[in-house]
Amino acid sequence: MPPGNGSAASGPRGTLACRSDTSRRGLEAEREQFHERVRAAFLAMARDEPRRYLVLDASLDQAQLSKRIQAAVRDLLPDPVPERAEEITGSLPVIRE
Repeated sequence: MPPGNGSAASGPRGTLACRSDTSRRGLEAEREQFHERVRAAFLAMARDEPRRYLVLDASLDQAQLSKRIQAAVRDLLPDPVPERAEEITGSLPVIRE
C-alpha cells in the first residue's frame, strides 16, 4: 500500500488518522518521502528474494488477506490439519501438545 494511504487505512481502527499532526512521534512523524523510500527498499528486497518476503495488498479486506497469508504459510510449513478443516473454522488451527 502506498505510504499516503497508510494513515487513511488505519482510521477506522482509531490509530494514526485520529491523531493530530502535532502528536505524531517516531516513524509517524516522518515525511511521506521517507515512507516511500522505505517501501521501495522493502519491495526491492522482496523482488530480489521472493522466498524470504511476502508482499500483500493491504487494501484487501481482512478475510482475503488472511487467506493469502494462510496459503503462503501452508507452502512453508507442514500442515497436519486438512485445508477443509481450516475453511470450517475460518482460521489457522492451533497445534497443542
